[in-house]
Amino acid sequence: MNCINIWNRLLIAFGLKLWTSVAVAQTITVYGWPLPDVNALDSFNKLGDDPIVGRLACPPLSRTNLRSQKVDHLLLRRVTIAGSDWHFELRTGLTWWGGGAVTPSDLAQFLETSVASIARARGAGLWQVPALVVKTNHFGQVTVTWQEKPSFGPYILNGIPFTRPVTSNSPGHFECVGLHRLLIDRESMWLQPRMTQRSRVAALNLRPATEKIKSDNFTPYLAFKTAPDFSGNPWTRPGDDPASCNQTVDLPLVTMIAWRAQSGPTADPGFRRLMTQLVPRGPLLRAGAAGLGELLTAPIPKRHPGYDANLPLRPSDLEAASQGLDKLGYRRSGTSGLRKIPQSNDDLKLVIATVADVSTLVEKVLVDSFQAVGISTRFVRISELREGESFDGLLGIFKLDW
Repeated sequence: MNCINIWNRLLIAFGLKLWTSVAVAQTITVYGWPLPDVNALDSFNKLGDDPIVGRLACPPLSRTNLRSQKVDHLLLRRVTIAGSDWHFELRTGLTWWGGGAVTPSDLAQFLETSVASIARARGAGLWQVPALVVKTNHFGQVTVTWQEKPSFGPYILNGIPFTRPVTSNSPGHFECVGLHRLLIDRESMWLQPRMTQRSRVAALNLRPATEKIKSDNFTPYLAFKTAPDFSGNPWTRPGDDPASCNQTVDLPLVTMIAWRAQSGPTADPGFRRLMTQLVPRGPLLRAGAAGLGELLTAPIPKRHPGYDANLPLRPSDLEAASQGLDKLGYRRSGTSGLRKIPQSNDDLKLVIATVADVSTLVEKVLVDSFQAVGISTRFVRISELREGESFDGLLGIFKLDW
């Protein structure tokens, strides 16, 4: 789905740096890597593309290869499409954490119980998801037959971890086919090599970023730091660890306003473009994110092949935005100073829902910017919205796919 046609966003992306001390060991401690919530469906469905937990413990059936700009069939030997039929063939030799062989019936059960909900989630509820039937033939081929040809393809499975339910004490009551098994205790997460791999694959112990690093000559570790771990003032930021690599990795975190495109003033793309001009994104970026972020024109890292570098950033310009609102018919009232909606002559007021971890500084800057051109704004926590209450935009920090 091309979300850019649906939402216009305020975007700030954060960076991530890596420290390492020793290359190989029986157990490597990893500090600061964002730990997924395996019990939350939305978080878990993004797990397959996680470079550590997903790739090692819960790999997906397929993934998007950004370098080749193609789909890699990790656990699948072949995928074909014929009209409204999707045909899947598993690779041989795959086993679950518990040692049992992965069978076509396992794949059929996974697709039957998951593919429709995955399509609805990937399409943000905007795709029509037809009814489907899943069958397995005697050659081991699994076929998904849709009642009618869907508007999406098997690519919706990219990055979704391939699992099956179990009744054991596994976290989330599932098991995967990775070389490492996922174990969770109160303070950390373990990636323990399966029995057949323990002689040549290291175990990983993932610890919180807030924990002090325990380093010596015998304990190898990796330490990750994200923007919140640094001082907001680049001049007072401590120097990098002596063992640091000169390597920055894009985290899939963006701060954005997603404007409602279905109704109200924000349904007009021209109006949404003017809202972008009202937001001082540069100063906000420099005030937060420890100076490690960058401005984007889409919710995609700049080094992603899908990012259009030719699309210019829209600068902040209150005067140009004010003139643009005049041309759209949103004129200021002489008494209140607020702009009027042309069709109804009501005051132009925007309701913006927020998530709990958004800084109040961002809200204050937005209120001042919008008020400067005659737009009233009201911020409300999304958890406090009444049933059926609508809003014009959603402000939050979102973790997107890798």
